[in-house]
Amino acid sequence: MNEDVRFIAPQAQHLDQLASLLAESFPDIDAQPRRYFQKYYLTNSAYSLQASRIALVDSTIVAHCGVFSFYVRIGKTRLKIGGVGGVFTRSGWQKQGISRRLLEEVLISLEKNRCSVTLLSAIENFYDQFGYVPAWPDTQVHIKASELSSLVLPQSRRSFKPMCQEFLTTLYNRESKNHVFTAVRPTYTKRIKTDSGAKGCFWKRGYVIGRAVKQTWHVQEVVGDVGQSLAVVAAMAKQHRCPAVVFRGLTGSHPLAIELKKYDTRFDTHFRKSGGAMIRLLSLSLFLKAMAKELTARMERSQLTWRGTLYLTFGTQRAGLRINGCQVEVAPPGKGAHSIKGNNEMVQLLIGSIGAEELLARKVISIAGDGLTLASTLFPACSPKLARGDFF
Repeated sequence: MNEDVRFIAPQAQHLDQLASLLAESFPDIDAQPRRYFQKYYLTNSAYSLQASRIALVDSTIVAHCGVFSFYVRIGKTRLKIGGVGGVFTRSGWQKQGISRRLLEEVLISLEKNRCSVTLLSAIENFYDQFGYVPAWPDTQVHIKASELSSLVLPQSRRSFKPMCQEFLTTLYNRESKNHVFTAVRPTYTKRIKTDSGAKGCFWKRGYVIGRAVKQTWHVQEVVGDVGQSLAVVAAMAKQHRCPAVVFRGLTGSHPLAIELKKYDTRFDTHFRKSGGAMIRLLSLSLFLKAMAKELTARMERSQLTWRGTLYLTFGTQRAGLRINGCQVEVAPPGKGAHSIKGNNEMVQLLIGSIGAEELLARKVISIAGDGLTLASTLFPACSPKLARGDFF
């Protein structure tokens, strides 16, 4: 690596240059990519100057690794996460270990900023070496627009451009409060992050965002009454001459997905070995401390009465959960009869993307004593998903 390369947190004076370089690296993100990065991505968003990193040679930026810091919902918990995005290395500076060093610097900064989990949208076979694993599967739901044509449309509908208006944030947060790993918005304060060419339609209690791609209406985000939302989707598809509709980013337990199963639909679920949404646990103890109230609530709902300490081991990190009836609190690390041990994949258990029994069958975690019962109670599979509009 060139000894002249410096790794620092970006400052305000770097933003113009950074916006130009991001636009060169990701030209398809918007019709006006430089304006998008300058006005909506690097500013007026959850982008963190403090946690992000750039590589500088003199005053020239040669690489960047951005961080978006915000909170997601896991039941009663509001978990602070670090989303990694906008990663690039300029031509002529690649294959020198700069991107590796940048990411290592970012992971250190995330822990200092008390983020227990980091998430990114990844290329295949690269971020695995840094401890990232697939966060959740990708599901697309396909249906003919004609299947939904008989549904009743809500009154007083209006079109809108993907600007982040306050009432849209309110509607989203209200509907998402019981969905796992949804962002506490706003993550983007001036514009909802959408695919290029997206259109929106809203009414008093909901909205739909989507775009036409080769005679298929791609639905990015839906909020509101299920029946009314599907009626609006069908109307937007018809307006844009799309006989087919695809919903992207739904989980199988989402009310919309459940409703769609009543129709002639096709669910395509892609389980990735690498790439796509990938996640890494940074701090086991910090995660468990943030989750303590939610873990107590889960014990209460289960009506399981148990007393003792469950010991968790994640790689070289260790922590305990002291359980007294339903009350759960973080305890010092130790050894005992009841335990859960795992490596990178253990984060899939902790956030609820894969249940304990499946991870045990895959032999990526080991369990002793009452560990399986406690793991299934404290960390049940719950279909977590971060919406596309909150990615980075």
